[in-house]
Amino acid sequence: MRGPLLALVLALSPALLLVDGCATASPGARLIRPTVKLTRVRAVTADPTGVTVEAVVRIDNPNVFPLLLERVEYQLELDHRVTAHGETTASLTVPPRGTADGPVRLRAPFREALAAGAVLLLMGEIPYTLTMTAYLSTPIRPLAIPLIEEGKLSLRDMVPDEEARP
Repeated sequence: MRGPLLALVLALSPALLLVDGCATASPGARLIRPTVKLTRVRAVTADPTGVTVEAVVRIDNPNVFPLLLERVEYQLELDHRVTAHGETTASLTVPPRGTADGPVRLRAPFREALAAGAVLLLMGEIPYTLTMTAYLSTPIRPLAIPLIEEGKLSLRDMVPDEEARP
């Protein structure tokens, strides 16, 4: 009986070496899928060089180990036109069994945002669709969590923000 058990342990040992040695997850810990949602999307600035949008991402971590938000891929549609897409490195650590909010800045350059910026400046608001994928690092395995948010950006919600200006 020892022979088959020993063979199984030896067969699995290379896989065990691949587990991150710095991880704080206890042996046998299971990964519970965290919740990622947008708590706020607002236009920060609209100027001759483009539009900056801030999306605040809230991550609820039900696990007994911390999570790290490494990056966010996004596509922003303003007035039903793709105006920005890309990736941002929005590093954020979410504590075990905790919640963390992280702002993600999205910049739509003037060329892509010209029509949308004009609608925003003239009408005071504009519909948006924000498609994002949050990439999280965990001690067990990486996660990619997609989310889509639709709403309206309003000039009323804008606040002066020198950091958002190029």
